[in-house]
Amino acid sequence: MKIKKINDIINSAKDPTEKETLSRILDLSYRAQKTYSTTYTDFIDPFLLGKIKSHRLELLGINYLSYGGLTDSERQIIGLAHDDLDIEEKDFPINFIEVSVNTGIGKPVSHRDYLGAIMGLGIEREKIGDLVIDNNTAYVTAHSDIAEYIIYTLDSVSRYGKVTCRHILKEDIPIIKQEYKTLNCTVSSARADAIIAEGFNMSRSKAAKLIKAQGAMCNGVIIDQASPIEENDICTLRGHGKIKVGEIGSLTRKGRRRIKIHRYI
Repeated sequence: MKIKKINDIINSAKDPTEKETLSRILDLSYRAQKTYSTTYTDFIDPFLLGKIKSHRLELLGINYLSYGGLTDSERQIIGLAHDDLDIEEKDFPINFIEVSVNTGIGKPVSHRDYLGAIMGLGIEREKIGDLVIDNNTAYVTAHSDIAEYIIYTLDSVSRYGKVTCRHILKEDIPIIKQEYKTLNCTVSSARADAIIAEGFNMSRSKAAKLIKAQGAMCNGVIIDQASPIEENDICTLRGHGKIKVGEIGSLTRKGRRRIKIHRYI
């Protein structure tokens, strides 16, 4: 492990949360090396996770894997292990909970309602991963050390008191197809600022400003303005949503690149 370079990264981090998380990761990595074991963080939000990944810690001798329990999970736990150990997704401290609400003819329950009810139990956001909402049921990804507490304590969501919670398997969670609208655009080049500007219907200068503030990711990693974007890449812009790059086609007569962008609704 290249301790000096890792400490240089920690010291250069301007965001206090990033600095704190990097220090925590280094401490957990030390512990894993000394005890010949695997250690885990809590859930990390996608933009902070993107900053962590951008440091390429694996090149500095840290054996780690991030996983959130579901395909394309946004919030993920980082597992850190001794150099001689493999990190298995099945070993992550993640449980899945089904929360069903009987609303009768009342207003449907939202993602915010479910999350608010869970955090209202005194649970920190870092203990909860992604929530998948399907009609009046939420499928909650939770840290294993608080899963039982949620199941036996959560008795109301929003204004509804008829709530049922139970453990489920990952395979029990339905695949919810995300809706999107397709944009047929042309860009001057297939770089981040140009594609994000088109995908989110904003000026290139505004897109560049948001990217410079570390507000954009591609495939879960923080990017800069000139980062190349390829077909099937998924780009996320903080506060604006997510797009998937479709076909990158031929040049127009004016030398612009034809591109298809899917913007998630």
